Amino acid sequence: MALNSGIHPEPAAAHGTRTTNGASSSTTRTTTVAQHLAGSFVISSGSTLFRRAADSGELQLCVLHQPQKNKYVLPKGRKDFGESIEAACLRETFEETGYPCEFVPLRMATRATAPGDVRARDDAVTRDDMLEPVGVTVQDRGKKGGKLIMWYVTRVLDGAVRQDGTQMDSECFESQFLKAERAIPMLTAQEHRDLAAQALELIRTTEAILGRNVI
Repeated sequence: MALNSGIHPEPAAAHGTRTTNGASSSTTRTTTVAQHLAGSFVISSGSTLFRRAADSGELQLCVLHQPQKNKYVLPKGRKDFGESIEAACLRETFEETGYPCEFVPLRMATRATAPGDVRARDDAVTRDDMLEPVGVTVQDRGKKGGKLIMWYVTRVLDGAVRQDGTQMDSECFESQFLKAERAIPMLTAQEHRDLAAQALELIRTTEAILGRNVI
């Protein structure tokens, strides 16, 4: 990333397009660039939290209800400084739902490279036991800058029960587990519904291949 010098009264985002002509190809690729400098962006992390019902064994998704807004959302929040994206995800999910959780290893497509693989192409490859994000939300918040949200799939720790008093004073969420297929349509935002549907599909696919539950 290029360093910018000088004094900026207000953090700003730089927008533009970059056109690249391939040396061995006649095709032209145009990339849209939106760069947000320090102070003009937010990095957040969240998850789709699943569990198996103790009585029926059905797969359930945790949704957060905001009574004051009558919205149903997924747990997420800003990362603390010095905190990794992954740690922020587990912390925010726990704080907002009250359930201690962990990541779920899944079979999924990813563009992440294997450690030490310097020849990897920039192509999506389906791999097993992935703990990578299942989605990324990018928001343009106008004068407030940009917001990047990394989404993961999590599961309640074995034997864990809901803990009270984990939310911040400004938060007023009611967490509830519902059958996954019922919970997804309840989510207010389309992007949350898409993320939850993607997570459910990955879980079902992984379990079918392994022949056992991963939740």
